[in-house]
Amino acid sequence: MQIQLNDSDGITGFSMIGKLDNGVDYSGEMPDGFEVNFKPRFYLLKNNQIITNPNYSEPTIEAPMPTLTQQDEINAHFFKMGLDFKKQLKELESNG
Repeated sequence: MQIQLNDSDGITGFSMIGKLDNGVDYSGEMPDGFEVNFKPRFYLLKNNQIITNPNYSEPTIEAPMPTLTQQDEINAHFFKMGLDFKKQLKELESNG
């Protein structure tokens, strides 16, 4: 098996067959469920043993914010104008 490590000895990838770029050969024991539970940095290589990273935290994924095009801004402006006109019309109708 080959594993990829980051600067903190966190395991960022593994391959049971074949070679990895910057891969390190590992022939020791693997924790139960290693393949099923694997996530980058969830395991560490310490003293030539794979252990669970006690400082692991799930990465936060921020939803990408859509960027407004000029047409989107124009559409929003016209939509707001329509709402303003409806409001003014209701006010005029209620004032008799």
